[in-house]
Amino acid sequence: DTGEYTLVGTEKSKIGDVVGAGDTFAAALNLGIISGLDLINASVLANYASRVVVDKVGTATPSIKEIKKQMQNEPLEIFKYSKT
Repeated sequence: DTGEYTLVGTEKSKIGDVVGAGDTFAAALNLGIISGLDLINASVLANYASRVVVDKVGTATPSIKEIKKQMQNEPLEIFKYSKT
């Protein structure tokens, strides 16, 4: 334990439906990790992917185009904390 923590911020979203948001987050997080992203950047990818899903009504999947658009339009903040 290094005593350092990272929080990936998010913006409010117009929630259409939360069905599948957690599954989408987990899938995108794993995709990011196996694609070579570090845990923080994989978390950012997963955050954007799940935000796309909750903006839709019903069970949905995010497209790469939708994720890229979300990334361009709504940048996330990354906060670093120390245990001190």
